[in-house]
Amino acid sequence: MCSGERSASTAEQYRWIAEAVARKRAGLILAYRTKLREEEVEECISQAVVELLARARRGAGFASPLHASRALEQKVRSRVIDRLRAFSGRSPLLAELARSRSRDQTDRVGERLADPRLGVEELVCLRQLLGLIPEAARELTVSQRTALALEVAGVPAAAWGWSPGKRRKLCARGRIKLRASAALEGWDG
Repeated sequence: MCSGERSASTAEQYRWIAEAVARKRAGLILAYRTKLREEEVEECISQAVVELLARARRGAGFASPLHASRALEQKVRSRVIDRLRAFSGRSPLLAELARSRSRDQTDRVGERLADPRLGVEELVCLRQLLGLIPEAARELTVSQRTALALEVAGVPAAAWGWSPGKRRKLCARGRIKLRASAALEGWDG
């Protein structure tokens, strides 16, 4: 702080830190999710908050809420770097054991991790379904095919000079025709 500024009370600085944590927590977790597990980032945030609270208590606090917020970001970054440095000193076997232990802890009774892969029968059915679509698409009008292709590609309707309502109607009619011509009962694509 500059020598001419009035220092904020300790309670006010605690409030600034709490507000900064409330605002920044989700963003910090997202920012470091590729480097550490969520629990580890949470721990880094907790360590940073304890350090900032101690700093405010000592009287070497913050000039403003923005100062507290930036100090939080800096402390969390420092804790993450320290954590990564500690992990790099470990053997690869110990790092894998730590990762597997966290999965075991979340794998309680009734909370089994689902296998994201499809079964063979489901995969065959979906491939057959995909094979029917090009044949059925030949029966669509050019506008219906274009509207469906734009929707799948995520291109806005305005790019073709259409209103969102027109595109929605073309897509709906195209889907109805696809279902009818390919006999895709229950397909809601």
